[in-house]
Amino acid sequence: MAVKFSCECGKRLSAPEKYAGHRTRCPDCGREIEVPAQATRKADEALPPMPPALAEVKTIAAGDVGESERWMSKSAEASRPKSPIPVIGIIVGAIGLVLLGACITLLMVRNIESRSKPAPVAPREKGASATATGGAPRYEIIERSADRAKDVFFVRLARKPSKDELLVITREIQSQARAPRAVIWFGLGDGNPKSNPWAAADCNPETKVEIRGHTAESEAELLRRPLPANATDVIGRWIEDAGEGKLYTIYRRGDSLWLDSARSPDSSGIQQELVELGRGGLWRFQRKEFSRAGDRYVVNGYGDLEIGDGEGLLLVARRVR
Repeated sequence: MAVKFSCECGKRLSAPEKYAGHRTRCPDCGREIEVPAQATRKADEALPPMPPALAEVKTIAAGDVGESERWMSKSAEASRPKSPIPVIGIIVGAIGLVLLGACITLLMVRNIESRSKPAPVAPREKGASATATGGAPRYEIIERSADRAKDVFFVRLARKPSKDELLVITREIQSQARAPRAVIWFGLGDGNPKSNPWAAADCNPETKVEIRGHTAESEAELLRRPLPANATDVIGRWIEDAGEGKLYTIYRRGDSLWLDSARSPDSSGIQQELVELGRGGLWRFQRKEFSRAGDRYVVNGYGDLEIGDGEGLLLVARRVR
């Protein structure tokens, strides 16, 4: 049996009797109203005021709603006032598109202006040609590290410069430093400036250059050192450009092998007899006289002389003959 009742707005409604005491919404005004009991409510009677404690009143379950209640619920939803959020979203979206367009236009204008300006010239990271720097030899910065205190450059020289030429290179590299102090390590040819530096410079900010090996002039003078008088055959000569800067000569004296090492063309040098250890792709020698260091010498694949001891390689001397 249906319960007939009216909303405060005058809309006449009906609901199954089993929903008496439950709440629903008026499809016209959207008010939340209670379905009255048939025995105590008449269709045309005015409804009592709504109870203040709505949480204590049961709501019609969605699964138990009949056709009339579904119609009432849909009508109530349709009669609710529309939210202004979609309109606000449209307005905000339009403003965002306008701002995005303005940003893109500004970026395009700046890009055009930057293209019209001449590009800045970056500082040289690689060696300049001899004619470009007034006769300075070519060089290459192979590694660089920096902190707030100093910039450290590891530089490989293509050929051995004079002291004046090295000073020109040092000042050119110093101009690229970002820190107040610049430290430069120089290596020759295939030599590693980290482990076998030929020269070093410290600019703090005064420039100080130290050549640890031989300059072109001192090397030419050292090569004028005469061969040992009793040498019958010369295996080779090598100059070590770091450390002591010695000239090494391996030669034959009859059936024995000898090593002559000297720091200057006028010194008597040091003579050591060697034992050949066999080639096996490389020419290996060892000091014949017992030594705790166990001095060893190897002519490597480049023709240079590797000098070491029982713990490993010490230095590499460059072949000059």
